[in-house]
Amino acid sequence: MEFKLINLCDHDVVIRDCNNKFHTLPACEGEAARVKTDYAPVFYLGTIGVNRKVGSITTSLPPTTEGVMYVVSRMVAEANRHRRDLLIPGAQFYSDEGIRFCAGLEIL
Repeated sequence: MEFKLINLCDHDVVIRDCNNKFHTLPACEGEAARVKTDYAPVFYLGTIGVNRKVGSITTSLPPTTEGVMYVVSRMVAEANRHRRDLLIPGAQFYSDEGIRFCAGLEIL
């Protein structure tokens, strides 16, 4: 099956495949997918406020499209667990040459 992989993060994502080849997904050109969250104060511990999440909305996340998978932040993926087209970078490493990369992608 053919598929298209689109990075919706505001930074490049470098992936090492099973053949030790590096693939760079460039940062998205538009606005990155984000989760905007609203909080309400619950109480204070002295001068430290304790809040509760009361709502959130995901922005700049396109609708599901057949044959397309999106690389997003963990926060975006967790806020949209019903989506099977969202991937997050896997475990992070550095190559001997100093390249930061992820070993594959993950799905929640």
